[in-house]
Amino acid sequence: MPDRKEKLTSVTVGLHWLIAITIICMVAFGLYIADLPRGDWKSELIGIDKLIGFTVILVALPRILWRWGNGWPVHVGDYVSWEKTLAKFTYWFLIIATIAMPVSGMMFSLGLGYPVPVLGLFEIGPLPQKIPILADIGGFIHEYTGKSLIAVISLHIAGALKHHLIDKDGTLRRMLGARVG
Repeated sequence: MPDRKEKLTSVTVGLHWLIAITIICMVAFGLYIADLPRGDWKSELIGIDKLIGFTVILVALPRILWRWGNGWPVHVGDYVSWEKTLAKFTYWFLIIATIAMPVSGMMFSLGLGYPVPVLGLFEIGPLPQKIPILADIGGFIHEYTGKSLIAVISLHIAGALKHHLIDKDGTLRRMLGARVG
């Protein structure tokens, strides 16, 4: 059953909140790790970050495939063009970032000569030798996509609150599983 203007499917709602909570927690976790001094504790947390980061891909892929097959939800209200454009940018950025963050983290790790754990079952790498340019590109993408995520997630939340508190159009209620309109 596809999403409708009046109600989103439980799959859409569930995947949205699963990836939203996971990404917000990972960004907060990454900010915490970044401020730690080098040492065993930081290394242990980076290992956890890598493990969860790979898991994010496994959560993001079904959401991306679902969105691709199901299309974008129809707006509940009637919005001006700049709102529609900003919403589309935000959606696309968030989807791309859910893949870019773990992939860039893997690039960074592999480029530095470290392996990437896959669900605790096996590891990818390490590569036969360090590849500094891979680490530099991966690190750059990871850092700046992470920082951009903070801004775009904040914008997304602000938009949801605007729809709920000012427009009173049911967008947020629909994203919580309610029927609207």
